[in-house]
Amino acid sequence: MPSDAAWYSVKCVFRHPHLAEALSTSTVEGEALYEERVVILRAESLDEAITLGEEEAKVYTGDSGDIEYTGFISA
Repeated sequence: MPSDAAWYSVKCVFRHPHLAEALSTSTVEGEALYEERVVILRAESLDEAITLGEEEAKVYTGDSGDIEYTGFISA
Protein backbone atom coordinates (compact mmCIF):
# COMPACT_ATOMS: atom_id res chain seq x y z
CA MET A 1 0.00 0.00 0.00
CA PRO A 2 1.53 3.34 -0.99
CA SER A 3 2.21 5.66 1.92
CA ASP A 4 -0.03 8.33 0.36
CA ALA A 5 -3.17 6.18 0.77
CA ALA A 6 -5.92 7.96 2.68
CA TRP A 7 -7.19 7.04 6.13
CA TYR A 8 -10.85 6.00 6.37
CA SER A 9 -13.15 5.19 9.24
CA VAL A 10 -15.51 2.37 8.41
CA LYS A 11 -18.56 1.56 10.53
CA CYS A 12 -20.32 -1.79 10.43
CA VAL A 13 -23.33 -2.98 12.42
CA PHE A 14 -23.39 -6.42 14.01
CA ARG A 15 -26.21 -8.35 15.67
CA HIS A 16 -25.63 -10.36 18.85
CA PRO A 17 -28.70 -12.63 18.99
CA HIS A 18 -27.64 -14.54 22.10
CA LEU A 19 -26.07 -11.73 24.11
CA ALA A 20 -29.30 -10.12 25.32
CA GLU A 21 -30.46 -13.46 26.67
CA ALA A 22 -27.10 -14.20 28.29
CA LEU A 23 -27.06 -10.80 30.00
CA SER A 24 -30.71 -11.15 31.08
CA THR A 25 -31.48 -7.75 29.54
CA SER A 26 -34.17 -9.08 27.24
CA THR A 27 -37.70 -10.02 28.17
CA VAL A 28 -38.80 -10.51 24.56
CA GLU A 29 -37.98 -13.81 22.87
CA GLY A 30 -35.79 -13.29 19.81
CA GLU A 31 -34.65 -9.82 20.86
CA ALA A 32 -30.98 -9.07 20.24
CA LEU A 33 -28.34 -6.48 20.98
CA TYR A 34 -26.63 -4.57 18.20
CA GLU A 35 -23.08 -3.27 18.01
CA GLU A 36 -21.74 -0.43 15.91
CA ARG A 37 -18.07 -1.11 15.30
CA VAL A 38 -15.74 1.49 13.78
CA VAL A 39 -12.35 0.55 12.37
CA ILE A 40 -9.70 2.85 10.92
CA LEU A 41 -7.88 1.69 7.81
CA ARG A 42 -5.93 2.93 4.81
CA ALA A 43 -7.26 2.64 1.28
CA GLU A 44 -6.79 4.13 -2.16
CA SER A 45 -10.50 5.05 -2.52
CA LEU A 46 -13.84 5.04 -0.75
CA ASP A 47 -14.85 1.91 -2.67
CA GLU A 48 -11.69 0.12 -1.56
CA ALA A 49 -12.30 1.22 2.05
CA ILE A 50 -15.77 -0.33 1.93
CA THR A 51 -14.42 -3.54 0.42
CA LEU A 52 -11.71 -3.76 3.10
CA GLY A 53 -14.29 -2.98 5.79
CA GLU A 54 -16.54 -5.81 4.62
CA GLU A 55 -13.61 -8.21 4.63
CA GLU A 56 -12.72 -7.12 8.17
CA ALA A 57 -16.36 -7.57 9.26
CA LYS A 58 -16.31 -11.17 8.05
CA VAL A 59 -13.11 -11.82 10.00
CA TYR A 60 -14.63 -10.20 13.11
CA THR A 61 -17.72 -12.41 13.02
CA GLY A 62 -15.60 -15.54 12.60
CA ASP A 63 -17.16 -18.98 12.57
CA SER A 64 -18.71 -18.94 16.05
CA GLY A 65 -22.22 -17.96 14.96
CA ASP A 66 -22.55 -15.71 18.01
CA ILE A 67 -22.16 -12.50 15.97
CA GLU A 68 -23.95 -11.70 12.73
CA TYR A 69 -22.86 -9.00 10.28
CA THR A 70 -26.04 -7.15 9.28
CA GLY A 71 -24.61 -5.91 5.99
CA PHE A 72 -24.74 -2.26 7.07
CA ILE A 73 -21.50 -0.45 6.29
CA SER A 74 -20.60 3.22 6.10
CA ALA A 75 -17.25 4.84 5.35
